[in-house]
Amino acid sequence: MRALFFSWNALNDPGSGAARSFRTLGSMLSEAGHEVVALCASGFEGLQTVDLAAHLGEHGVTSPGRFMVGSRNLARYTWKGVDVNFLCTSTAKFQDPNPADVGAFHAHVHRLIREHRPQIAVCYGLHRSTHEAMRLARKAGARSIYNLYNFGYEKRQYFEHVDRVLIDSAFLAMYYQHTIGLRSFVLSGPFEPEDILFDEGPRDRLVFVNPSPRKGSALVATLADMLRERRPDIKLLLICSFGSAEEFTAKVRPETAAWLEFAGPFLQPKDYLRSARILIVPSLAEALGRVCIEAMMNGIPSIGVDHGGVPEAMAGTGVNLPVPKRLAHDPETPPPIEEAENWYEAIVKMWDDPAGYDEHSRRCLQVAETKFSSEAQRNRVASYFEAVAAGK
Repeated sequence: MRALFFSWNALNDPGSGAARSFRTLGSMLSEAGHEVVALCASGFEGLQTVDLAAHLGEHGVTSPGRFMVGSRNLARYTWKGVDVNFLCTSTAKFQDPNPADVGAFHAHVHRLIREHRPQIAVCYGLHRSTHEAMRLARKAGARSIYNLYNFGYEKRQYFEHVDRVLIDSAFLAMYYQHTIGLRSFVLSGPFEPEDILFDEGPRDRLVFVNPSPRKGSALVATLADMLRERRPDIKLLLICSFGSAEEFTAKVRPETAAWLEFAGPFLQPKDYLRSARILIVPSLAEALGRVCIEAMMNGIPSIGVDHGGVPEAMAGTGVNLPVPKRLAHDPETPPPIEEAENWYEAIVKMWDDPAGYDEHSRRCLQVAETKFSSEAQRNRVASYFEAVAAGK
């Protein structure tokens, strides 16, 4: 089977969980013996500027200095069996792309369709470049698959040139079925164990990933003040793939700001998970909760919200709790201490109970092995794409 993947996001964008899932689909198809080519632009989630030379150099591109922002030069490299075509566009931002960049992207779509003759074309992301690319691939006879990872795609015209929709969670599939009548196939992730699993690490931090309002940063700000005052031994580490350390510290007391730890972004989840004893996931709206699964695969339990896709991701592991109702209307303002006490108590209980923690960890590993082993994921991915290519 010949597959063409394309996205405006950089394929190896370290700050995007969607990009990580998307590229892992490609690598798993390659591992299953299929021919996979990818075309991407220079979009990076959460970044206004990016050092393209450094990014491409990390992936073995020779003389990366000639691949400047806006040069529209095409860099080529291979990532886990995927032939990557990286177009150096004018900006890392997604809004209002340069028409010349979009034109260059579509010229490469035409070229790759002609050279590669794909049987399936796969894309994700709300960007006009990929909408047109799907039309072109479908016109050339490829079966088109749209990967849907999040909210924000509630218009049927986005799927005008799509044969199949692959979606990240049953929760998200039900949401789109109810809102726009969209039919889809659920395939969570996939998750690349090589990027996620670590052999050893300190595992001595309470970890919160991406401190932004929609991820629940207001609640975590209140928890940070509580922990610093009551339990300063439970160190809080914030991972900034996107979300600003400065914006978060503005929500807490000055002495708490000095006590907090920040790190990131990281190319691989394992680079920060090795520090985690517990993950907190108080997201206000989450389609899946990818970080919960990545933590689970290492035996790290999560304390997460009781709504959206997070409970589905946690699959009966860890602890699920409601967030203060006021955050639905005002996600920026930290709630009062009394509305965060249940989260604080859950953190302290899990932290202080070694036997209970070990049981949480054992359960995480058990669920992860059943659902997210390399073999199980690779078989699901290959079976689905092979069926679509065959017209089933």
